[in-house]
Amino acid sequence: MAIRLVSLNTWGGRVFEPLKKYLLDVNADVFCLQEVFSAPSTGLRSLADIDKYDVRVNLFNDIEHILPAHQGFFWPVARGYLNDSTSTEGSLFYGIATFVRKVIPIIESRTEFVFGEFRHTVSGGPPLPRNAHCIRLHPC
Repeated sequence: MAIRLVSLNTWGGRVFEPLKKYLLDVNADVFCLQEVFSAPSTGLRSLADIDKYDVRVNLFNDIEHILPAHQGFFWPVARGYLNDSTSTEGSLFYGIATFVRKVIPIIESRTEFVFGEFRHTVSGGPPLPRNAHCIRLHPC
């Protein structure tokens, strides 16, 4: 069985409409996404970063709606950061996400920090911690 896998830096959804179109058009079975945000409790749609780009603070949730046939997983590395040089107070989480088509069984999953550890407060300088995720899929 062939599986279509896409690894993509989402740039925090700063160019959301082209990102949305790409995710739908590429029709991948697995998406491995970097620079994903989750802040469901804030009620905000976006925040401007230091370069005045709008970051989608609920990008993980937005992508879940775009890809209803996929199971989404989110692993944060930090709380309160839009990128290495822009921070904000509140429950904004920054990390990576994986979306796997629901008909493909996941038989193993592992996430590890490859640099630093989870940063729960806005403190310390760049770079932010980094994590990696790997999955093992059952061939159908």
